[in-house]
Parts: sequence; C-alpha cells; structure tokens
Amino acid sequence: MTISRTLQTCVPAGLSRSFAVAAWIGGVLFAPAVAEANSFTIRLGYLAPRGDSRLWSENVATFDHVVDDFNWIFGGAELDIELTEYFDIAMGVDGYSRSISSHYRDFVRDDGAEVLHDASLRVVPVTLGGRFLPMGKFHALKPYVAGGFGLYAFEYRERGEFIDFATAEIFGATYSDRGVGAGAYAAAGLEASLSRSFSVMGEYRRHFVSAGHGGDFGNYGDFDLDAGQLGFGFTFKF
Repeated sequence: MTISRTLQTCVPAGLSRSFAVAAWIGGVLFAPAVAEANSFTIRLGYLAPRGDSRLWSENVATFDHVVDDFNWIFGGAELDIELTEYFDIAMGVDGYSRSISSHYRDFVRDDGAEVLHDASLRVVPVTLGGRFLPMGKFHALKPYVAGGFGLYAFEYRERGEFIDFATAEIFGATYSDRGVGAGAYAAAGLEASLSRSFSVMGEYRRHFVSAGHGGDFGNYGDFDLDAGQLGFGFTFKF
C-alpha cells in the first residue's frame, strides 16, 4: 500500500488525464472493430468535367461560357460485396445534370440584344470495379483505393438562337446528341465507422471516358467525358 500511494503521488493529475485521452483516441482509431460484410453507400458531391475535345473547345471560343461553368452537383449509390477482409466488389451508379445559359461572344442583334441559347449535359455512369482496404475492415478509420470500368450514358443538347453565317440570319433550333461511352475510373477515399452498421465516407474519383459524337453533332469526332468528382456520403452495413 505504501508503494502504491507513492507512485500515485509522483504522477501529476493533468498528465494522467492526458494519458487517458490519448489512450481513448488510440482505441477509437486503431482498436479492432466489429467484423463487417456487405455495405450500401449513398453519396453526394461535386463533379467537374475536363472538357478537352473539339465541341468543348469550339463552344468556349464561340459562346460566352467556360468549361468550369459545367461543374455541378452529382448524386449516386454503390453496393460493395465483401470477398475478403481487404477487398470488395463494387457496383455503382451516379447521376449528373447541368444546364447553362450563354450568348455569342462577338455577335449581337441589330438592336444590340444578345443572341441567347442554352446548353445542357447529362451523364449517368454505371460502374463495376473493386475496392481495396490496405488496413482491412477491423478499424474505425478505413482508408481505401478503388478502380474499375463503366458505361457512361450521356445526353448533350443545345437549344435557343443560332446564327447562319452564310446569310447572317438568326434562327431558333434544338440540337442534341445521345450515346453511351465506355471508360474506367480510379478513386481513393476514407470511411469512418460511427456504429456497427453505420459510417460516413469521403472520396475523390477520376473518370476516364471518351465517347463518339452522334446525332446533330456527328461530325465533331470524340466527345471528352473525363471528369473529377469529390463525394461524401453515408454507408449502411448489412
């Protein structure tokens, strides 16, 4: 009893509390968690198209907008099927839609009014890939990398006023292009468990996609659908 009292006296109270806090944080971050299996994630974030093909370039040169004007919100979901503690099969679908208004940069009507039109882009990636968790699933914080392949359904449309430069006539029209591109994606993220069946996640994903133009834009060649997306979401384990 004498030795015990002596040791307690030698350790300052503030230092003891610091050790306790540090031990609690270490336990939360690195202590083994409950075994997990499959999971379903709902995510929401921000998508930024790269816009590096002929149609993008000509539109930026002709109309008063830039590629970054197409940056916008996306939403999606992913089902992860566990194969091992370190690896999942990932099946996902996302949706993105953005419409902008612009006008000709260098031309106006006789009365000085702008020649206006809208452009819209919709993309729905359906992906199949894998998710690798280098620390496994038995920790509260789980970093991961992912990658795979996908089909990217898209629709691009321009609607409004256009100029026929052969006659200087201004006319109304709608031009559209629909198709499906094939591509791949790579991602890195972090998942943080809040309970046995619920966690939050954050992820950066890069899509590598090129589709062929068709419809009213068939003579424009490839359509660059590369994009970066930053997403956050909720994961439910089952």
